[in-house]
Amino acid sequence: MKVYSYYNHVPEINDGDMIPIWEASWRKHGWDVVVLTEADAKRADPLMYDRINRSPLLETRNPREYTRAAMLRWIPMTQTGDPSIHVDIDVLCNGLRPEQIEIKPDRPTFLAGSTCPCAVAATQRGWKLFAAWLECSPYVPRFSAEALAADSCDQYATSIMPDEFFHIQPGIPCKLYTEQAGWETAPMIHFPNRLTAYPRSKTIRALGFG
Repeated sequence: MKVYSYYNHVPEINDGDMIPIWEASWRKHGWDVVVLTEADAKRADPLMYDRINRSPLLETRNPREYTRAAMLRWIPMTQTGDPSIHVDIDVLCNGLRPEQIEIKPDRPTFLAGSTCPCAVAATQRGWKLFAAWLECSPYVPRFSAEALAADSCDQYATSIMPDEFFHIQPGIPCKLYTEQAGWETAPMIHFPNRLTAYPRSKTIRALGFG
């Protein structure tokens, strides 16, 4: 099974040395790895690319380029043919195997035990549903610009997603570095910017995970 991630350099937030660390951690446990870029997003669906570049979801407290990358990463996933997963470039594999993933044919599956989209599995139909929701979420009654400003764009959008649009697979925890007990032995470890000293690649290697 393929595992995808997306990388777009944003100074003081994204660290290009995370790419080989990410690739090695997933390949070690039996995954085919693919790192996507903005060029892949634009090529996959130019019209969606243009629409997302104008999305109200881009207006968050985070740097605009960081937020834009968080949105653009989902576009090329709508063109994948086989069931696959997408994880953030700062989510490392710590033992998760492809055969442990349960993918629903008609909706995305969140693998972090919540609607946090740092690790998501889907078929092509599920990816298209997910991307379409991110486009329409700013226009639904539950949307709040104030709440968006306090959160990441896609995490807030998925938190107001209708229950029938997604499935959560809680048995495969993706734990936050230092913030959640047992993170060291979790099948996936998330090293987010807010918890991990920059450059994150140096911090992660010092911990023995790189």
